[in-house]
Amino acid sequence: MSSRIKAVLFDFDGTLSDSLIPIHGIINAMRAERGAPARNEADLRSAMSMTGEELVRDCLAEAAREGQEDLSEFRRRYVLVEPDPSHLYPGAAVMLEELRRGGFRCAICSNKPHDLLIRFVEGTGLAPYFDVVIGADVTRKGKPHPDVVWHTLEKLDVSADEAILVGDSEADAEAAQGAGLPFILVTFGYAAGALDAIPHQARVDSLCDLPALLVSQ
Repeated sequence: MSSRIKAVLFDFDGTLSDSLIPIHGIINAMRAERGAPARNEADLRSAMSMTGEELVRDCLAEAAREGQEDLSEFRRRYVLVEPDPSHLYPGAAVMLEELRRGGFRCAICSNKPHDLLIRFVEGTGLAPYFDVVIGADVTRKGKPHPDVVWHTLEKLDVSADEAILVGDSEADAEAAQGAGLPFILVTFGYAAGALDAIPHQARVDSLCDLPALLVSQ
């Protein structure tokens, strides 16, 4: 990573927030109404890095229906969920405050629908730390395609060699690589496979470790 880094782009789900908690509740409510047994959180974790449609289909499994009906119902339920700051990973706000004090610009580029993302960023108290927040439906394609990363860089008015991406999954790593950004892997999120198999320039076990890592570059 270069000392020219001016901006830090973050994924949201699995990187800043443990979004599995509300999603687990929604999926089990839908399964129960369809006569299917509940699934535990561990069963759903590997699906969390998927696109919304893939996640819902995978998590509903035998209770899934054809077409877009399931995704539409899931999103209707999700917008009723109250954002909960306790779902943030430990040290998220402190880390962001340190980055801001260090002169870094911060942004979120997520596969969450934009309006829903804004609601959760604001509702968890993180909005003041970010210059730009971009959901996947603002662009043509979500991660692992680099579209959402490129769009975020454009809004920040920084180049790829002046930014890094912080995320938790294979999709984040691929999007960073496609956009030409270094990638920092957080080890506590929703990677589908082995962490060592995900290309990354650095990794952190805690968000609190991130500011020191960036300042040291």
